Amino acid sequence: MAMRKRIDEPERLRRFIENKRIKSEDFKALVLLLVEKYKDIGEVSKITNIPSNTIYTWINEWNEKKKMD
Repeated sequence: MAMRKRIDEPERLRRFIENKRIKSEDFKALVLLLVEKYKDIGEVSKITNIPSNTIYTWINEWNEKKKMD
């Protein structure tokens, strides 16, 4: 079975993300993976509706956690 590469109803997904305001550690990790993949915080901000400043904060938090490990 081939994997589908297209999201049905992408606007509905965007509204879901906007309305949920999910800030769990798992969601933060997914956002950071997107940053790593796209290398463009502005684009990831648009995709996730998370402000760029918040993404920078999450990057700094992640990097600080890694120093403590």
